[in-house]
This record gives sequence, C-alpha cells and structure tokens, in this order.
Amino acid sequence: MSSITPKQIFAAQKAGVEVTFAVLNEVLGSIGKLVELNVQAAKSMLAENQEVLSMAPSAKRPQQLFLQQVSQIKPAIEKAQSYWRNVHGILSSTLTGVTALAETRLKQRQAGSRGTAELAGEATETDESAAVSSSVSTAVPAVLA
Repeated sequence: MSSITPKQIFAAQKAGVEVTFAVLNEVLGSIGKLVELNVQAAKSMLAENQEVLSMAPSAKRPQQLFLQQVSQIKPAIEKAQSYWRNVHGILSSTLTGVTALAETRLKQRQAGSRGTAELAGEATETDESAAVSSSVSTAVPAVLA
C-alpha cells in the first residue's frame, strides 16, 4: 500500500506554483518588450507623418505631392519589416525561455518519478519481506506445537 504524504502533496503544489510563476514572468517580460516596441513604433510613425505633412504645403503641383508620398513607400516597407523582425525575435526568445522551463520541469519530474519508483520498489520489497517474516513467525509456533 502506497500513500502520499502531505509533504509530497505540498512539494508538488509548490513546484507547480513555481513553474506557473516562472512561465508568467517570462511571458509578461515579453509582453513588456512588445509594448515598448509598439510605443517606439507609434512615436516614430507620428514623427515621420508630421514631417511628411509639413512638407506637403511646399508642393507646388499635385504631382510633387504624389512624388513625396511615393518616396515614403520604400522606407515604410523597410520599417514594417524591421518591426516584424523585432516581434519575431521577441516571440522566439519567449518560446525558447518557456521551452527551457518546460524541459527543466520535465527532467525534475522524471527524476522525481524515478525516485518515487525506487521508493515504491523499496516499500514493496519491505512489504514482501515483512509478509515472509510474518508467515515464518506464524509457521514456527505451529511446528513447535
């Protein structure tokens, strides 16, 4: 008969809470990085749009205004690509961190399972030897009687 002690339950719950908080810290750190990136991108976009709009009145003809707008397309595409590379980098680092936490927890659980299995094996051996010794102790008086 194997019984789980309150200490084992507490240890398992404590480990679960620690893992949960580690994952949450990793994710919240990444959310903070994404917010910072978005704020930076918004500020940059506002400054660039202000610059473009301030140049608009200087255009003498509609074609010049159109050329000013067209000249902004390539830099906008490059900035969008840079933004998404940064987002990808943040998400990749988050995934790497969470994966490392999961692997560490899995190794700890496997080591704990092995330890539990070894303890269960020792308990079974102890139970079997106790059963053998009790049967021997009850058999001995019967022979002597």
